[in-house]
Amino acid sequence: MTDVDTNRPEASILTVGLAQTTHLAAEPFVTLTATESTTTHRVVLSIGQARVLRYRLSTLTDATRYRRR
Repeated sequence: MTDVDTNRPEASILTVGLAQTTHLAAEPFVTLTATESTTTHRVVLSIGQARVLRYRLSTLTDATRYRRR
C-alpha cells in the first residue's frame, strides 16, 4: 500500500495497493482507499478495471493540462 501524496494539504487521504488472495489461481487486484476525517471508503478493482481507470485518468489529466495554456 502506498499513499497518493501531492505534497499539499488535501481534504482526504488516498491509498492505493496491489493485493492477491492466498489462492494461487486468483488474480491480483487493486485496492483504493479514501479516508476523510473519520470515514473510510474502499474500492476493489480487478486488474482490467484498474488498467481502464489508468487510461481514463490519463486522458482527464491531459485535458486539464491543455486548458491551462
